[in-house]
Amino acid sequence: MQLPSNLLAPSLFTLALLTSCAPVEPQPVNLVLVPPAALDDEIDAELAIEGLSALLVARLRAMPEVSVQINLAGCGRAATATHELRIVRELTTSSSITTLLLRACGQSGTEVEHLVQPRQQRRDWSAEAAWWVGARLDAPPAQPVHTGAVDEAQMQRFLIALARLKRRTAEDVGSAAAELSELSRSSPQFAQAHAYRAAAQMLAFEYGLVELEQALQEADAAIIDALRLAPDLGMAHAARGLYFMNQERYAEAAPQLARAAALDPGDATILLWMGNALLYHGRPRDAVPWLERAHALDPTLISVQISLGEAACLGGMEDICSRFLRNPGSGPMARFMAGLLLAHQGQFEAAQARIADVAAGVNAEWVSSLRADLCPFLGAADCQPRWIRPAGNAEPLLTAPGLDFWRIDLGLSGWVKAARTDDDARDRLTVELARLRSGGLSLPVLDLIESCLQGAPVARELQTDWAPLLQAWGCPEITVNGG
Repeated sequence: MQLPSNLLAPSLFTLALLTSCAPVEPQPVNLVLVPPAALDDEIDAELAIEGLSALLVARLRAMPEVSVQINLAGCGRAATATHELRIVRELTTSSSITTLLLRACGQSGTEVEHLVQPRQQRRDWSAEAAWWVGARLDAPPAQPVHTGAVDEAQMQRFLIALARLKRRTAEDVGSAAAELSELSRSSPQFAQAHAYRAAAQMLAFEYGLVELEQALQEADAAIIDALRLAPDLGMAHAARGLYFMNQERYAEAAPQLARAAALDPGDATILLWMGNALLYHGRPRDAVPWLERAHALDPTLISVQISLGEAACLGGMEDICSRFLRNPGSGPMARFMAGLLLAHQGQFEAAQARIADVAAGVNAEWVSSLRADLCPFLGAADCQPRWIRPAGNAEPLLTAPGLDFWRIDLGLSGWVKAARTDDDARDRLTVELARLRSGGLSLPVLDLIESCLQGAPVARELQTDWAPLLQAWGCPEITVNGG
């Protein structure tokens, strides 16, 4: 049977119809944000504008196929820019007026939007602004959800606190934590203040400004308040993730941070924390895409560069790890993390040198504990590392091995000792080692644990360098390769 010729070839109309229905690939947009100028009566205007810009950029970066940079020159000097967004603000006696001016570089036409709100009821308009910009570019982010309004003075304090948090120095984090705590008390309906207060408390602990118990207690209360007011507030879920991370409960942290990242996909800090949760759970291979995405969103975020270095060193990416250890960046946190990573690799003298001059800016207990853990490897006497426990003072084992990357032995010494005489402990530890290997973790201490359990030979340099730890585990019968 032969089909009619008109059915063998599509008509011009059919071709046109198929062409019109074909999906159009979105064109990449490089949006340059020109931040607003300071107003005469604003206090700490530079910091406030920095905080305001950080909020807006996080919203804009949530749009697909859109990259964002901040440049006062706008289209003029940003060679790769395709669009320019200018922000103009005005305060009258009764209102706050924000004007958005969006134009395509090289074109004269400008689209304009005015956001007007009473001065006594100001809100974070960054989500609304991003929605308007996205709609003009055919790539709108999630529709904005308002989380309450505060007066002008309170909003100014909030923006300043956000800018200080982003700067990530001990002084700025402490100032932001205090300001957000006060703002939460004076404005109990301000959900964002509660959420960022919780995050600030966790960061304050990491910088050694408060004790962990106090930070956890205050953060927990703030998170509950934030979620009661705004159940879908991304930073509130992110703060809960930090809450779990600082207790080394990484498996519980990851779902919270994944939800936060889904709610605020343009917030590079949340993506960083998500990557860190996976990294410290022993999954560097899974952590890297999150960290790379965070770096792509905000290349200026120093913490992301440190975490990418950590992922390389913990995941056995030797070339990238070596480059990071040679140049981890400035600041005490970068030097401390380089020292910790060197210790994980068995380079104990180099690790000690890196943390010798670490001053304020890192939790002092972390530094002193690492120094104590390094002590036996450097031939010193009267050492009290965390992996040697006096007789009769052994820590009770948990239901499963708990990973602690802030310790040279990963916190597994108790399990190694128990596994040598207890079959159940041995089985649980073996399962954990397999999980870590499957996640891409590659560290000498894992080789040592497996050799200790199996009675397999250990390379001479490992036997020599790690002898104090092997003795603490009770593995004297291990032979040395080649001797």
